[in-house]
Amino acid sequence: MIYNLTNEFITIAIDSVGAELYSVKTSYGREYLWQGDPAVWGRRAPVLFPIVGKLKNNTYFYNDKEYNLPQHGFARDLEFHIHEQFENKLVFKLTENENTLKVFPFQFALLISYQLEGSEITVSYEVHNNSGLSNLLFSIGGHPAFNIIEENGVSLYDYYLDFEQPEFLHNHPLQNGLVRKETASHPILEGTKLNLNKQLFANDALVFSGIKSKWVALVCDKINYRVQMNREEFPWFGTWGKDDVPFVCLEPWCGHADYEDHDLNFQIKDEVVTLAPHESFLRSYQINFK
Repeated sequence: MIYNLTNEFITIAIDSVGAELYSVKTSYGREYLWQGDPAVWGRRAPVLFPIVGKLKNNTYFYNDKEYNLPQHGFARDLEFHIHEQFENKLVFKLTENENTLKVFPFQFALLISYQLEGSEITVSYEVHNNSGLSNLLFSIGGHPAFNIIEENGVSLYDYYLDFEQPEFLHNHPLQNGLVRKETASHPILEGTKLNLNKQLFANDALVFSGIKSKWVALVCDKINYRVQMNREEFPWFGTWGKDDVPFVCLEPWCGHADYEDHDLNFQIKDEVVTLAPHESFLRSYQINFK
């Protein structure tokens, strides 16, 4: 089911399947969110839970038992129910069930909220450990894809990523979906700008650790286009696109794909979030549109 929030600046739609952003349209009619062409990439803004990225061999071990999870986990494909509904905010909820427990042996509640304030969307992830006995282990992140609008002679080459401050980008190359510990072949910024081109994502997503910038923006000056994401609560940041496909993803992550040499023990997975019984976790990011 599709739910909507609107104000004088912006209208957003959220799909209860995956609690995923479905549309982001300004009052003057510009659609900012990629609309999920299944011939290219059928998703729009999936939520990554209970893992971010790929597990080595799609496998992990917990308490010496083997489990399997697909890339980015299962939340993006499950039906959430509407938990709270306000004039400017929607909250969706997912809890464990018989099927999730087969692949993720934890009791949890995942609440995803969307709130409008002017032309800004606040996206919040709240995770509760519903077990009174064991820790909850997970990763979580966002994967929204934004349209590269090609009009009036504008192309991908007119867009760039703008960082809040100059960065030495620590890019962890992906190999078969797994992350290398060492950083290599980092893209070069021109001041605070990373210019986009069709070769930038030739080897899959760019995966950055240690970014100092509180925000990163996707910008095209020629058509007054700017999508700015405040990602400071998320230690990892990814960006991804595809050759000749008009979208770019801005991805705030708590967690990342397995390292190539990971031993599959979920309890020592790098950047895994550990919640004690009855503890909660909350992270938010904001997206501004121009």
